[in-house]
Amino acid sequence: MNSRYDILIPVLMAVVLLAVGCSGETTADFEEEDVRAFVPAVNSVEFGTFPYSSVGFYITGETVNTVYPGAPASGGVLNKVNGVWKPTPATKVSNARGRLYAWYPSGLALTPDMTGGNHTVPVSVPASQTSVGAVQQSATDYLYGSGSDAVASSTPVVVGTNVVPNSTIYMQHAMAQVVFNVQYDARDASDNNYVKKITLTTPNALFFVGNGTMKVADGTLAGLGRSSVLSFAPVAGNEQSVGETTATVASGLVAPLDVTPVVTLTVVMGQKGKDTKDRTYTLTSSAINVKWERGRCYIYNLKLGNTVTVSQTTVAWSTVSSSTTVSTKERGIGSFAEFTAFAKSWNENGDQGDKNAEFYKDYGWEEIDGNGNKVFTIKLIKSFPVTATVLDAIFWQPVGSVEKPLNIPFDGQGWTIYIDLTGIIGTTAPIARLSGSYAGIIGYTKKDIRNVCVVNGGLSGLGSIVTSTLKYVDTQYGGMLAGRVDGNIVNCTVELNDMNLNNIAALQTNSMYFGGMVGYCKGSISNSAVYASLGHGLDIGFLKASNGSSVGGLAGKVEGDINNCYTRVTKLYNLGLTSKPTAGALAGSCLGTVKNSHYISGYTVTNCTESASAGTARADFTGLGSALNTVATANSWEQWTEKTTGSGTTAKVEKVYQFKYRKPD
Repeated sequence: MNSRYDILIPVLMAVVLLAVGCSGETTADFEEEDVRAFVPAVNSVEFGTFPYSSVGFYITGETVNTVYPGAPASGGVLNKVNGVWKPTPATKVSNARGRLYAWYPSGLALTPDMTGGNHTVPVSVPASQTSVGAVQQSATDYLYGSGSDAVASSTPVVVGTNVVPNSTIYMQHAMAQVVFNVQYDARDASDNNYVKKITLTTPNALFFVGNGTMKVADGTLAGLGRSSVLSFAPVAGNEQSVGETTATVASGLVAPLDVTPVVTLTVVMGQKGKDTKDRTYTLTSSAINVKWERGRCYIYNLKLGNTVTVSQTTVAWSTVSSSTTVSTKERGIGSFAEFTAFAKSWNENGDQGDKNAEFYKDYGWEEIDGNGNKVFTIKLIKSFPVTATVLDAIFWQPVGSVEKPLNIPFDGQGWTIYIDLTGIIGTTAPIARLSGSYAGIIGYTKKDIRNVCVVNGGLSGLGSIVTSTLKYVDTQYGGMLAGRVDGNIVNCTVELNDMNLNNIAALQTNSMYFGGMVGYCKGSISNSAVYASLGHGLDIGFLKASNGSSVGGLAGKVEGDINNCYTRVTKLYNLGLTSKPTAGALAGSCLGTVKNSHYISGYTVTNCTESASAGTARADFTGLGSALNTVATANSWEQWTEKTTGSGTTAKVEKVYQFKYRKPD
C-alpha cells in the first residue's frame, strides 16, 4: 500500500502569457524561444486519480530562493476542472530549472522564506479527536510534495523544459495515523459492547499538539505545543459494536514524535442505552511505546478479556477519497494466485535489500519489532486452498532456493493454507508432486516463520480422502511447511489426515532431510505440532535415502531446541536398502535440547535407525493441551485446545489444536 500520491507534470507545447505579478521577481535566465505552458496532469500512484481537487504550489529557482520566472510571486493553486488540472494563476516554465513546492490543504497561506528557503504553512493538531472507524477524522491531513515516491521522502521537485523525464510530485503525509481495532476474547465476552473513548497518556508531555507550522520542503512540523494526553473517540451515533470479531472503533492523525514515549493506554467501554455501566481497561506495554514517524499508519490491535492485550503493526498509509477518508487495508497474500505471484516474483528477483518493503509491498508490510526497528514481513491475510486437478502433476512452486533464499520473515497471522487434492478426478488415492532441492510451501528461508496452519482438505473442512500422497521429487530438504529454515519456527501446525509425504529423490551423495513440517531447521521450533487426528494416519518417509539422511514427524534435523511441541504420526519409513536414515517421532536428529515436547506412541519405523527417545511418549491426546498451555502461557505463545468426540465414558480427545487459528471467510 502506497502512502503518497504523484502529480505527473508534462510540459506542454503551448505558449501562454506571463502570469500577472511576476515581473522583476527573478534572477534566473529566461529564454523566450523555449517557453511552455505549465498545465499538470494529476495522477495517483494507487488510485488512478488524485483524491483531492486542489493542491497549493510555489516555484523558485532550483538553487536560489527567488521566484521562478513565469510563476506567481506568492504561490498558486492547482485545481482539477472537468478532469484537467490547471494552475491558477496561469504559469509557464522555460529552460531555466526551478524547484517546486506543493502542499495540502491548498488554502493554507504560504509564508515564503527568501533567505533560507524554509517556506511554511500553518497547521493545527488537536489533542482530542473523533472519527468514524478509520475514516472521517476530525484532524486535518497535511501533505507536502516530494520528487521521490519513497515514504517520507523530501527529494526536491525540479521543473523546467529540460527536465527529463517530466517532473513528478509525490504528495507525502506530514502526520502519522493511529488506528484502533478492538475485539473481545471469546472466553470473556462482555455486555459493554462499544468503545466510548481511547486515551494515550505519557509522562513529561511528549505528544505534540496545538498550532504550529509545516515546512513545505520536507513536511517538518514546528512550533507545536506539548501534551501528556491524546484521546480518540467515535463520532456520536457512529459507534462500532465490539464482539468476538475485530472492529475498527477509532482513529486519528498525530504529529511525529522526537523520542520514544512510555505510554499508558486506556479503553472506556460503554453499554448502549446504559450510560452508567462503563468498564475501563488500562494497559502498559512495550508494543505501544512507538516513536511515530510521518507517512506511517500505526495499527493497535486490542483484545479485551479479564485484562486487555495489544499488538501493534506499522503499515503504509493511504488516503482514498478525501481529506476525511483514510484506508488502512492490509496488503498481503490472501489467495493461491497471490501466493503464486509472490513465489514467482521472489524466485525471479530475490532479495532487494533495503528496497524489499517497496518491491514486495503487495505481499506484506512493515512493523516495529521489540527493539524499535522496522521489519518488513510477508503476511497472510486470509485462508486459502492450494488445489490440484491433474493426477501426479507438479503442485506449486516453493518460495526460495539456494540461489535466492527468502530473506523476509513470514507471518501467517493465524490463517490456514489448505492442501486440497479433492479436485483430482478419477482416483480415490490422489497424488501430486513438489519439485526441487528445497521443497515445501516455502523452499528455503533464512528468516523466521510464524503463525501458519497447514491442513489437508478443502475450505469447508478436511473432507474424507482415502489416502493421498504428496511426492517430493529430487528433494534434499523437504517438509510440508518448508524445506529449510535458517531462522525459527513459532506457533505453526500441520494437520495431515490420511496423507503420505514421500521423498522420491534419486540416491544422492549429500544427506537428505525430511519432516512433516520442515526438512532442516537451523534455528529452534517452538509451540508447534505435526499430527493426524484420532482415527487417521500420517506416513512420512523416503523412497531411497542417502547416507547421513534423517526423517522426523516434526523435522528431519533441528540444530536448535524443540520446545513445547508435539507430533502424532503413524509411520516413518525408508523403502531403500542402501542406507538407513535416522528417524524420530519429533526429529530424526536434534542438536539442541528437547523441552516439554511430546509424541503420541504407537507409530512404526521401517528400515530406519530410530534415534534416541526424546520428548514424552503419550498413549493419546488426553491432557496434552494442558501440558502445552503451561509453557505457552509463560512465553506468550498461542494457546492449545482439545477437541473431544463422544461423551461420558466414550469421550475421546480427537486432536489438540491451536486456539486462535482463524477460519475461512
